[in-house]
Amino acid sequence: MVNINADPFQLSPEEIQLSEDVVNQIVCYESDTEEDPDLKGYTRQVGSTGMPFSYGRTHLQSNRALTPIKARGLGADVGEMWRLAQSMGIVQQSLYDPIASICAAPWRIEAPPLSPIFRTPEAEAIRQKHLRYCQWIWADWTSRGREDRGLVGYLGDVLRFALTCGFYLGELTGYFRSVTLDDGATYQAVLLPNPPRLRAPWSVDQWIWQGPDPLTGMIGIKQRALQQIDSKGQTGGYPFVPWRKLVHVPFFPISGNPDGTSLLRSSWAPLKMLQKFLQISALSAEVNGVGFISVHQDPQNPFTEADQQRIITQLKNYQGSQVPFCVLPPGLNHKIVWTTPSSTVANFSSQIADCERQVSWGINTSHKLVAVQGHGSFAARKQAGEEGKAGWGYLARTVAAYAVEVVFRRFLELNFPQDCARGLIFIPAVTDLAVETRDHQSFSSTLATLAGAGLISPSGELENALKRALKLPVEESVSD
Repeated sequence: MVNINADPFQLSPEEIQLSEDVVNQIVCYESDTEEDPDLKGYTRQVGSTGMPFSYGRTHLQSNRALTPIKARGLGADVGEMWRLAQSMGIVQQSLYDPIASICAAPWRIEAPPLSPIFRTPEAEAIRQKHLRYCQWIWADWTSRGREDRGLVGYLGDVLRFALTCGFYLGELTGYFRSVTLDDGATYQAVLLPNPPRLRAPWSVDQWIWQGPDPLTGMIGIKQRALQQIDSKGQTGGYPFVPWRKLVHVPFFPISGNPDGTSLLRSSWAPLKMLQKFLQISALSAEVNGVGFISVHQDPQNPFTEADQQRIITQLKNYQGSQVPFCVLPPGLNHKIVWTTPSSTVANFSSQIADCERQVSWGINTSHKLVAVQGHGSFAARKQAGEEGKAGWGYLARTVAAYAVEVVFRRFLELNFPQDCARGLIFIPAVTDLAVETRDHQSFSSTLATLAGAGLISPSGELENALKRALKLPVEESVSD
């Protein structure tokens, strides 16, 4: 007999009594023991993330229609999220606005700040060398006329796939080149990266990892690419790609879940409802959009065969641009009934508006509905639009900039392993100039007020600070 009121977290007698080995494993991390703690124990993981992860696939989604594989697809199936992004205008617009703004922004790289613990001539020389190396990469990626569109194409792929499918995956490739860096030496065989090559999310069959943490223990991926057939009939097959060869950029990730979170995940149900309402509306308009004509005969004076055929011919020849008329034969109760579209076409406007509102909250486009759906003024919509763009800065920092900086780090580690082994690795900051919006007029008025009150005075340091605040380029030495 099972007690339904029993505590589900109550331990059994066997679990309550811990073995001596288990107790020793716990005690070795305690600093107040009589013996010194085992500090080496802190260099390895003991616990696990606890993510529902089984044989390379996560199981976080409770909705069976949106399991990770069905959401992003697998093999030849591009996935539910990708289909929604390509077929729904409201989704396409939500993706286009931030992607277009972020990709069109004038991006640049800046010298990384030098921490006080690295304020040595040697560290400054290494920082200058790393910056110049990354400037070589930047010059190549931003050169005009590239077939892969360089930096813009890379950022476009990263944002589009990360937002739609939950993560972007790209493979690193490079080429050797002779370059001169700021340490005065000419390097004959420096490895420079190409923009990473896309590996579609729906081709990832399994995440291959070992250990308690899927991200820190990741080894590679098993890629299913049988649907990719070239001109000679050869397929991609099942290649295993090492993790060090990949750039993985998740969107809104849960730590330990490489699948990330699609921007459309929370809006999936209202999006499907919106699709259904639009389909029914279109079908109703197709069937009943021009109305319906019916002829009621007088039971006492039915039509002759000739009269009936003449009326049928007339009604068959009716077109929208034609003035309809029909001469009925003699009879007291003959009549023509016109059923108008307003009484036959289903009106789902309120349901569609509700679904659009629910979808817009999930994909951060609710500001577009202000005033358009009769809520608030157009001035309020402008203010709401500025608030809606606030999230674009998050995308620019955590998705776009990170996707470039992780490539910088990977290739600095490959080219300068001695520097990186000593902790001397300096990644330039990838920043943009146009995603954030500032009210320059109000900002300038504040500065004029402060200057008039004598609280600030012009100086070179102040000028640089103001340029940085206004997102304007500042010429500064590497040692600044």
